[in-house]
Amino acid sequence: MSAREPLTLRPGRARVVTGLIGSTVLMAISIGALTCGALVVGLLALVIFALFFLAYALRLLHPRSRATRLDAEGFRVWSIRGQLLYTVPWERVAELGSVPSYGAWGRAAELVGFRCEPRLARRGCHLARRQLGDFDGCLPDYYGGFDATLELMLEYLPHTGARTPSGLDAAHQEADPAP
Repeated sequence: MSAREPLTLRPGRARVVTGLIGSTVLMAISIGALTCGALVVGLLALVIFALFFLAYALRLLHPRSRATRLDAEGFRVWSIRGQLLYTVPWERVAELGSVPSYGAWGRAAELVGFRCEPRLARRGCHLARRQLGDFDGCLPDYYGGFDATLELMLEYLPHTGARTPSGLDAAHQEADPAP
């Protein structure tokens, strides 16, 4: 592997600002429902959309919210609150692959999953939405999608014998021949 500079992946600002604006509009509509007499529905909607607003505000303001840092030693993944979820040295990565999930508005998404040896404890948000299968964890899809995120992971991953999705094994081995 060539010596690469450390890289921190973060959610795109356009996506975060869109979510922030959308949740603000929906909070305003909820307040309108409260003033029109729909107290239970308006209050419930206000609480839900206020939580969405806070989540998007955290992503926008906190430098480590939902970030992943890749470097020569391994990668680190942070939660929405900026808490460190995983620190994974490349030597422990046994497999990279696809994890099906659901993104914003229920759209299907494909995430980059990772399995380590020895195994990691599963942590993080949204585990109920994800089908991790045999993987220990996965990276969010808003770093540019599955293919772009996996290619970045492979650029940093030294040739350790880690399994990758079919078709990428040969490309990875050619790009980083074993010594």
